[in-house]
Amino acid sequence: MHRPTPSTFAILALTSALLLAPPTWAKATQVRTRAAQAHANRLAISLSFGFGSAAFGSYHEGVDAVREGFERLNHVSLSDPKSNLQINVEIGLRYYLPFHILVHVGYAALYNWGSAESPQRRDSFDNHNLIMEVPILVGGYYVFFDRLYVYGAIGPSVYFYSRSWWDPGKDFQAESGVGMQTQIGADFMLGDNVSLGLDVRYRLLNAGTLTIKDTTIPVTPQSLGKSGSQPYEFNFSGISLVLNLRAYLF
Repeated sequence: MHRPTPSTFAILALTSALLLAPPTWAKATQVRTRAAQAHANRLAISLSFGFGSAAFGSYHEGVDAVREGFERLNHVSLSDPKSNLQINVEIGLRYYLPFHILVHVGYAALYNWGSAESPQRRDSFDNHNLIMEVPILVGGYYVFFDRLYVYGAIGPSVYFYSRSWWDPGKDFQAESGVGMQTQIGADFMLGDNVSLGLDVRYRLLNAGTLTIKDTTIPVTPQSLGKSGSQPYEFNFSGISLVLNLRAYLF
């Protein structure tokens, strides 16, 4: 009877290994699936910080009127206290659904300030402006390289607590209402549960007529010693560049 040689055993072992082992493409697919960090069905809590512009519009005409009145009353000359710069912070929740759909809800505050000083004396003239918003956005996203979310979203933004504080001087407020926000950006996964990204946002946040705080009395050029009766508007609309840090809960 013919006995198997060692070379026969080696051939049989090699053949069995090839038959039992998964194909190369299957292994590659398994590795890619395990390594994918950006994918659907993920919930993230976000911390965002940004800066940009705020329109303000006729509100700045009111700033000039108040400054001129301060100069006349105190016999000083002040530098320009107007600024269109705003900074914003937000805490938000974002969910990446299947079919490349995302939803986002946030709570944000936008802040602007301006300051003027007199070269003759140490008089200062400051204004601090604030508005809060709750954006409710729906949009789409796409995943690149298993680690990068690229997205766009749009939706209503509920704004409230529109305030303007003056030092020295009276404080003002504006209305609550519903505006709009759009954003386009990208988030890069730093690990399985953390991402860092940037987005560009446009906000439409015109809080309407400016009134004296805790009253319904509108602030007009005439009330500030100028000619005209059209009320000033408090408009925080503008564009922002925002840095986003997200922690994924699942």
